[in-house]
Amino acid sequence: MAHNSKRLVTGFVGSLLMFSALNAGTVIADPLRPEPLSPARPDAGIIRVDPEARMRPHLPRILQPDLVIDDIYLDPACNVVVKVRNAGPGALPDEVWSKITPKSSGIYLTINGSRWGGASLWKIDPGRALQPPGGTAVYTSNLKVNRIAAVKAEVDIWNVVRESNEANNAKIARLRCQSMQNASDLSVSIAGCPQAVRPGQELGASFSVTANSTFPKPIGGVAVDLVLTSVASYPVPAPFAVYSPNYTNGVLLKGGREHISFAGPGSVPVKLNGSNPIPADTPPGDYFLAAVVDAGNRYGETNENNNVAYCRLRVLPPTGSVSPVAEDCVRFNPATIEVRQFDGRWKIVDGSHWVFDFGSNRGEADQAFRIIRHYGMNQSCFVGRPDPSFKYLLVAGDAPTGTFPGEDAVRFNPATIEVRQFDGRWKIVDGSHWIFDFGSKRDEAEQAFSIIKKYGFSSVCYVGRPDPSFIYLKK
Repeated sequence: MAHNSKRLVTGFVGSLLMFSALNAGTVIADPLRPEPLSPARPDAGIIRVDPEARMRPHLPRILQPDLVIDDIYLDPACNVVVKVRNAGPGALPDEVWSKITPKSSGIYLTINGSRWGGASLWKIDPGRALQPPGGTAVYTSNLKVNRIAAVKAEVDIWNVVRESNEANNAKIARLRCQSMQNASDLSVSIAGCPQAVRPGQELGASFSVTANSTFPKPIGGVAVDLVLTSVASYPVPAPFAVYSPNYTNGVLLKGGREHISFAGPGSVPVKLNGSNPIPADTPPGDYFLAAVVDAGNRYGETNENNNVAYCRLRVLPPTGSVSPVAEDCVRFNPATIEVRQFDGRWKIVDGSHWVFDFGSNRGEADQAFRIIRHYGMNQSCFVGRPDPSFKYLLVAGDAPTGTFPGEDAVRFNPATIEVRQFDGRWKIVDGSHWIFDFGSKRDEAEQAFSIIKKYGFSSVCYVGRPDPSFIYLKK
């Protein structure tokens, strides 16, 4: 009796945890394995469900940001400069910019043990470059170092932002001021980037790049590279970027290397002569267009940390793109399906073939039966058979529409979903919520992404949460 009580308590707690997690709006479905019921009709092509491979939602996870101090250095005037980065998998909340208080999240400086002050993130970064995962912002303070000083930079000291790691918000650097006469530095800025582009689109000279020099003498042959990257981070000192017609992180755009000269200290607009196309196979998502001055590190500088500037852009799905490969769908007849029991397990069958399996739960089988009949679903489709990572049902080649009484549905926005990688696993996400998980199968994630876009799916629905035996999508 004690043993049975323990099992009941454990199951109840586990169910509560799964229910709480699923209310966050994130599910990841595992596949059903089709197989004929009758050996007399092995090629009938209707689905049989493997009960050990029922679609199970994973625990959802709210992706949180992580603010870190990337670097502390001096500009040519010996003012303290701090670079902060969002190292977490989640975006910073909008309240960082919209909710302004005396304790707004910001960067705070201490010099030689004495607190100096700082500035809020909304003021440092009005363009919100820091907000997405991998985003960065640079704060140039009025704190001047005369000779040598120990400078500590801290971000979010009031813990306004909930982070994935609260223990890495500070950094200390020992800084030495060099005289302006010896300061020789190159820096760059980029502006006017398009907010949204498509794979293969040529950027040309639709944006502007300006390079700056404090070298006291003329210098020439300074390389400026135009790079597409998924994170606002670049090696120091900056190497030459490598061109490829295919997307890789930090790829040099076609025609994206220019060379400039300086007659002395000052600024030079960089003439953009190349077509600068976005690689045609770039997955949809958020990226940074980076301008890199002194690529290849031809000139030694007093500060090698300011040779890259970034602007954000979003890569949209290709125009007219639906599914990269033919869809894999099997038809069944909703008018002839039945709920029947075999070997103690309840199933939805069509004639002599199993379609879906519900184990011992007849109530869920009956509910799924009514839903299939209500929507008229007659196609069960897969991505990645024989071990599919994604399943969906159609109604005569289109998405189910409408509502079913008491339906358990979680909405998402098909216009804002992305294919992204976290901890080596490819996922479809909507903002900070994971929707589907594909493990290492990036191609299947991108195919499922295209299918969701094609049919306009905007809700994922369940029968039997927290351990649903039946999952479907609709718009």
